[in-house]
Order: sequence, then C-alpha cells, then structure tokens
Amino acid sequence: MRRDDNTHTGSAPVAHLLRQGQEWSIGEYLCTAGPNDRPFEERREQVAVAAVIEGSFRYRGDTGTAVMHPGAFLLGNAATCYECGHDHSSGDRCIAFHLAPAYFAEVAASIAGSGRFRFPTPMLPAAPKLLPWLVRIETRAARADRLAIDEAVPRLMEAVIGAVYLANGWQKVMELVDHHFAAALEGVADGRSGYDYKTRLQEEIQNRLRLAPKYRVISETGPDHEKTFEVEVAVNPDLTARGTGRSKKEAEQAAARALSQLLSATEK
Repeated sequence: MRRDDNTHTGSAPVAHLLRQGQEWSIGEYLCTAGPNDRPFEERREQVAVAAVIEGSFRYRGDTGTAVMHPGAFLLGNAATCYECGHDHSSGDRCIAFHLAPAYFAEVAASIAGSGRFRFPTPMLPAAPKLLPWLVRIETRAARADRLAIDEAVPRLMEAVIGAVYLANGWQKVMELVDHHFAAALEGVADGRSGYDYKTRLQEEIQNRLRLAPKYRVISETGPDHEKTFEVEVAVNPDLTARGTGRSKKEAEQAAARALSQLLSATEK
C-alpha cells in the first residue's frame, strides 16, 4: 500500500504521511477504486503492516490472498510484490506502518525469538483490543506528538508479531497480547509512557550536563532464536553503565535504567 511511481500499475491509493522516524513511517492511505478499476500492483522493499479503518478489498501477497475488512491488519514482507483490488465494493482507508527490514528484524527478535521472522499469512483478523489504541495513535500522529508515536511503533509491531507468531487460537493469542502489552500500549498511545528510560535519561543528562548519552553494543551471544545483547551507555569516561536484553532496544533501555539509577545514587 505504499506508492512507488516506478513499480506500480493500476489505480493507486492517495498517501498522506502522518509521521516518519529514522527507520519507519506511518501514513494514511485513501483508495477510491472500485470493481471497474484495475487492481493496484507494486513491489515493496520495506515491511508493511496496515490497519484497515474503512472499506474492504482483496489483498494478494507472497503468502496468499485475503479479503481485508475494517479492523483487520494487512501483513506484508519486505522485498515482495503484492496486489490490491476491489471486486465488489469501492474505496477503503488504511493506516499503514512501513519499517526498514533491519529495524523490523530487531523488533521481531524481542518477541518471536528470531530476527529472521517473516509473516506466514497475508492478514491478521480484526482484533478489537488493538484497534482502539491504533486510532488514538493516528490522532496523536496528526497532532505531531513525537514521543508518544516513537514509542508506540515498536510496541504495535511486537503485538502484531506476537499475535501472528503464536498458533494456539486467536482468543488465546489476544489474551496473551493483552496481558503483556495492553498497559504499555495504552500508556504510550495516551502519552503516559512512564517506562521509557532512554528518553528520561536523555532529558536528565541534557538538563544537568548539556550532553547526550551514547550507546554501543558490547556483545551479542547465543543462537539466532535466543540472542542476548549487551549495550553500554556512556556520557563521559567516568559516567557509564551497561544493560542486557533480548534485542538491542531492550538492552539499551536496561542500560539507560542502570545509568539513571547510578545518577540517583550519586545525588544522595
């Protein structure tokens, strides 16, 4: 659902960029095509996850064909071709997330246990627990609430990957997603992200020292499906801390938390 003038045919949707990060973007896609229009075809280079907000359409990707409907999530792997068409109705509106393959692999490693994860299906059926806060994210993107959106993107991807990855029934999957992610996702979407240690450390260091903390990976251990990353955060040679996690981002958060605790201890 991302337009590329060099690789598409058919009636293309109109795209409106809502928010863009270094390795991802969020856009609203409005399609007015109907049964008499040719299907839209293109090749995507990034990973795509799109929530259908309005309308229905047929989606065909490298993993099969699905009829998309409001509340469903379209799933697209990187470096694949796909096709969208309206067989029986006209128009649809989607909120699409596009992620660089390396960024998606890092997020996938934290929930699926492997950075090589690929979507095995073209669609995640409507998930009532996910759609409400997705709409709130859309609203915050329109308001340019940068911090809330930056934190929400990886959380959404983790929730979607978790739902797809687990194969013991959609009800149990959504219960698991709700248990592990609902509180954090609600907080991020509502601007109450209290667990973002990196942002909190960044603000604290800038206010106190007018410097920016720097992160670097110290080591990667374990097999691909169970890696452990160790990251060091440093402000200067005398002010450093380390943290570990199942992904680089998780390890960075752990390191930021450790350094925040060190700063608090030195103040006492």
